[in-house]
Amino acid sequence: MFVSSLFLAGLSSLLCQLVIGAPTALGNGQRELCDVSGDHVHLGEPPNLLPQPQHNPSFVYLGVGTQNYTCNGSSYSSNGALAGLIDLSCTDESEYASIATEALSRWTAETNESNGNDFARNGGLGDLGVYLGEHFFVGNIPRWDFSVPGGIFEGNKNAFVMGAQPAAASIPAPTDTGSGNVAWLYLLRQDGELADEIYRTDTRGGVAPQSCSGSGSIQVKYVAVYWLTGGSIKN
Repeated sequence: MFVSSLFLAGLSSLLCQLVIGAPTALGNGQRELCDVSGDHVHLGEPPNLLPQPQHNPSFVYLGVGTQNYTCNGSSYSSNGALAGLIDLSCTDESEYASIATEALSRWTAETNESNGNDFARNGGLGDLGVYLGEHFFVGNIPRWDFSVPGGIFEGNKNAFVMGAQPAAASIPAPTDTGSGNVAWLYLLRQDGELADEIYRTDTRGGVAPQSCSGSGSIQVKYVAVYWLTGGSIKN
C-alpha cells in the first residue's frame, strides 16, 4: 500500500515548520496566503537559464495534473494541459523541489481520480496549501484561472492570466531530478490581470512516449511549480 499517511504527515510537518511570514487573510478570512514578493524565482542552472523576472513574485503554487497529447500517426503532439493549483506561499522555497517529487509520487499512485484539478481541489495532497484555481487551455493558449468555482478569487472575472511564450523562453528540465520531465518555461501575459509573467519550474513527469501509432490521445501525469509575477490582483 502506498504510504500516503507518511506523505501527508510530512507535508503537514513542513508547513508547520516552514512558515516564512504572517499569512494574509483573503476575502472572508477563511483562506490565507503568505507574502512571496521577496522570494527568488527558480531560473535553472547555468548555462540553461530562464529570463530574469521584471516584476516581483505575486503567487507561487504547485500544479498537479496532466500534459495532454494526440498521436499523429507516428509521434505525439501537445494538446494542452489540465491541472489543479495548490498554494506554496507559506512553505520555504528551498523545499519546493522535494515537494514536487513527493507530490508526483502520490498523484501517480492515485487510481480513483484521473483529473488533476479534482484531485487537488478535493484534498488529494492533504493540507499542503490552499486550492487556488485551475490551469487549462483555451484553444492553444494556456490559462491560469483563480476565478473558477472554489478558486481563491471565485467570481472575479479578471483573476486569470493567459500566457504567450516569447522566443528562447524554454529550457530543458535539469537532469538531476531524472528524465521524463517537461521543460521549464517563461511566458508573458497575453490577457487577464493576475500576472505579467508566468514561470513553470521544478517540473516532474509529463513527457509523452517517443512514438505512437494511429490517432489516439493520452494524458501524462505531471507536477510543476508555477510562479506568477506582477499583475494587478494581489494576495
